[in-house]
Amino acid sequence: MKPQFTPALRRAAAFTLIELLVVIAIIAILAGLLLPSLGKAKELTKRVACLNNQKQILVASLVYEQDYPTWFYYTGSVADDRGPVSLYPRYIPNTKAFLCPNTKNIIRPTTFATAAGWTAFLQDLITTSAGNRESQAGGHSYEYWLYYQNAPRANVRKQPNDGMPPTEVILIVDADDALGAPAPANINNFPDSVNNHGRAGWNWGFVDGHAEWINRVRTAPGLAASLMATNAAMVP
Repeated sequence: MKPQFTPALRRAAAFTLIELLVVIAIIAILAGLLLPSLGKAKELTKRVACLNNQKQILVASLVYEQDYPTWFYYTGSVADDRGPVSLYPRYIPNTKAFLCPNTKNIIRPTTFATAAGWTAFLQDLITTSAGNRESQAGGHSYEYWLYYQNAPRANVRKQPNDGMPPTEVILIVDADDALGAPAPANINNFPDSVNNHGRAGWNWGFVDGHAEWINRVRTAPGLAASLMATNAAMVP
């Protein structure tokens, strides 16, 4: 009987050290190319989520105005940011809507305050985190601009059909106060590295109910059109 021939198994080829190093180098290059894009995509997603928060607040403000004519929410001055107290929880049941997703800001659920004529409310709904996206001291992420700042309507409350273009009148913005040390140099109401979205820009909500992204170039002209204060330091 003729013996059968069984071929020996071929030894699998192995990568050489040089080939492995080449593969690792290619992976590193691809990672270097992709990671910044992924980071930008993540930041853009948070920017859009913040914009949606503002749209939700605007809708609630317009409904509030139907219940309390000529008031979008209650604040007493242009520097008063207690707008969320008017809207939570009846018009907006979740406090997350008052927090920009691109910040570490928090609203403490068990810290309450009182004021004359008011029922107890969450302390962190009456003040902002001042545009400091790293702040976790307690405070919401947006400013509520219910009053004009500049002539001829300085300190006049904004209302529907008050003669100003509703597509240009700002009602809510990403918080942006002048922050002191140890924050780097920054400008009030102008996007800086420490603010909710850094130097790229900020979200604004308008009286007509729309919200949009505003970059540094559009900031000063947009503020002026809405009769809000500007200054010479607002250089893109």
